[in-house]
Parts: sequence; structure tokens; C-alpha cells
Amino acid sequence: MKSLLVAGLVALATPAFCQENANQKAIENAKALGYGGSFTHKIGDNRSVNVNYSFGPLVPTTEVNFMLYTPTPRPLSFVITDASGKVVAQFKPEQNKDIERGTLDVSNLKAGKYEYKIYWDKEVAYKIPFTKK
Repeated sequence: MKSLLVAGLVALATPAFCQENANQKAIENAKALGYGGSFTHKIGDNRSVNVNYSFGPLVPTTEVNFMLYTPTPRPLSFVITDASGKVVAQFKPEQNKDIERGTLDVSNLKAGKYEYKIYWDKEVAYKIPFTKK
């Protein structure tokens, strides 16, 4: 009877354990691809807007693939600054859009520590540190 109970508990726990491992693996794979997430930007006393972003790969060598999204078309842009805060690369859209996607050449940047700075209406809204190889 005890062995039947143990076998039943193992059978019940196995799918949850496998699902947890699959979720953890998906999170690790997403992190390896680059930086992604969202933040809330306050636009007035009673309003805020969600901004989604992704930058990849995690450790860029020649180029950065990016995506910026907000439900309200705005001039979302970003710059890359070096460790001293100097702008070394940038993306500025030609017009206000809800989504911006593209590739930025970073092959001329030396290996080191940098930061993505996402701008909303010419103000820094979010910062993401990264390392370039």
C-alpha cells in the first residue's frame, strides 16, 4: 500500500516539476538572447503608459537588434553611452510610432561597459547597463 501511495505522489509531482524546469529553461533562453521587459512611464498626474523593450543579443559584438513599443505613438528613442556617460551610438525615429524595430551597428565600439538609455519625449525614461565584447 505504501509503495502504491509513493508511486501516486511521484506521478502527480512529475508534471509540475517538468513544467517548472521548462519555465526556468525558457527564462534562461530569453535572458541569453538579450534584455527585454517593460516599465511604466508617468505622463501627468493621473496617467501612465507601459513601454515594452528588447535589446539583443545579451552581449553584442557587431550589432544590436532592438524593439520599443508603447500603445500611444510617441517619439521613443534610445542612445548608448559609454562608462563616462558619453553618447557613442543612437537611434532616433523619423516620426512618432507605437512600435520601433531595427538594428544598430555597434561594431566600432570597443569592448567594455555601456548603457542603453531609452528616451520618452527627450527625457531619459529607463536605463539598462550592458557589456559589449
